[in-house]
Amino acid sequence: MPRKVKITVVKVYFFSELANAYLRDGESVGPCSYFKEGDVFYWDGSDSAPIGKKEFCPWARNDIHRALKAIYEGFNPCDWYNQEHMEIECCNDGIRPVVFKLEAVEE
Repeated sequence: MPRKVKITVVKVYFFSELANAYLRDGESVGPCSYFKEGDVFYWDGSDSAPIGKKEFCPWARNDIHRALKAIYEGFNPCDWYNQEHMEIECCNDGIRPVVFKLEAVEE
């Protein structure tokens, strides 16, 4: 059966002290507006963005693409996780990072 990668938003962080120090609008920007904890998306290995109830952030997709591809192709990239074909990744926004759980699922 073809495989997909399920992407679950595990945690959304916001560092207000960094926002106040480095962003033009300070902490009023708030946490990432693309994702909420518990959001779920699926990626089918294509060039298309992951599919969910809303748009997937293109910057975050770029940040986690290496892991998405590895899991989609059946690699078990990290042997320290307690589940095979699963990885925890995050976007690299230093002020509003989002943590994702990536896991292989069969269609």
